[in-house]
Amino acid sequence: MSAFKRYLPLLLTILYMIASFMFFEMYHFLSHPPSYERRVKTVYIFSGMNLKEITKILSENELISDADKFILWARITGSASHIKAGEYQFNTTMPPREILNRLVDGSTVIHKVTVPEGYNLFQIAKLLSQKHLVDEEKFVQRAFDPELISSLDVKGISLEGYLYPDTYYFRWGMNEEDVLKTMVNKFYTVYNSKFKGVATKRGLSKREVLILASLIEKETSVSQERPLISAVFHNRLKKGMRLECDPTVIYGLVQEFGEFKGNITKKDLGTKSPYNTYVIRGLPPGPISNPGEAAIHAALYPAETNYVYFVSMNDGTHYFSGSLREHNRAVRKYQKMRK
Repeated sequence: MSAFKRYLPLLLTILYMIASFMFFEMYHFLSHPPSYERRVKTVYIFSGMNLKEITKILSENELISDADKFILWARITGSASHIKAGEYQFNTTMPPREILNRLVDGSTVIHKVTVPEGYNLFQIAKLLSQKHLVDEEKFVQRAFDPELISSLDVKGISLEGYLYPDTYYFRWGMNEEDVLKTMVNKFYTVYNSKFKGVATKRGLSKREVLILASLIEKETSVSQERPLISAVFHNRLKKGMRLECDPTVIYGLVQEFGEFKGNITKKDLGTKSPYNTYVIRGLPPGPISNPGEAAIHAALYPAETNYVYFVSMNDGTHYFSGSLREHNRAVRKYQKMRK
């Protein structure tokens, strides 16, 4: 019997013990967390990162205790090329096997964002930026991109009015265009199913409906007043009267200066702007906010009344009038109360 055959069983036993030890070490690493003290960690995996870069991030956040074992297992299982970019939330009591599975599944953080009715696109950009979902400046730039606007069947210089206010679930890493498209597509889902036919019967274009709805949205948040505000605007348009809507003036100032702070002044009301409805006749060139379903409904279903004026009663509601004399009395009364 040769020496090799004599020592083969011993050699196989040693190899088996080494393999068993390595298997146990790998199993223990993959199945046990690096710590039993739970600490939440948020990590960002960017597109194009390689396995070593990803592993370094996990190590720095104390989510894995052995980078070499993690890399080896990811390569053995073929997971290395299937890790998805995104924002992930892990904790230090999670075993490495679960972390790798989540990276491969793309189980990224989902952000719930509620866009209020009446927000303009600049406010929406700021809101999403504060959630770290978009770059505020890029979002506004894309909302004014003629090519994107045209592709979404929107007429105008921006997507203002078409960014439907709703609760959305966004993932970090979506680009600004995808977010804008999601919001515009939501608008079409609501508008086409409920309002498109009514607008056609009334002889109103989609854009005209949205402009009116955006004005109504900014003038009142009281549901029963929306049809009355709508009636005032419709009646004024029929009579050829200026709309004299303060929110349009404010929006024009925002367009020019980026923001508006303080109270509207007499000088502001006289400022030349395509959005200043104290100066221009008819509708402004575009929506001044992004209206919700109730405001769109009110724009298409104005109350049957002869009202052409309204004034704030300083409690969130308005006093409506059908004549200038009555309106002037109301203005004197409620301005005196405000003073």
